[in-house]
Amino acid sequence: MAADSLSIPQIAQQLGTSESTVDRWKKVPEFQARIQENIAAFRTKFLERGLARKESRLAALSHLFRGPVDTDRGPAIGGTSDP
Repeated sequence: MAADSLSIPQIAQQLGTSESTVDRWKKVPEFQARIQENIAAFRTKFLERGLARKESRLAALSHLFRGPVDTDRGPAIGGTSDP
């Protein structure tokens, strides 16, 4: 709902309520504030984990780039055939 990625009918269906109820909720300042709190909490958790951290992304990309040598096909992209 926060990013308007779902339509009101889709949101209503997921919540098991009517479209008019969802429309009404979206106009309530307290509801809007709660949505923003949830988005902020999600972003915080996301940034604390996995690929959201720059060093994790770099490590994963480095592993892919330098990957192990496949004896049938030669070195991975950017890798060398020297051990």
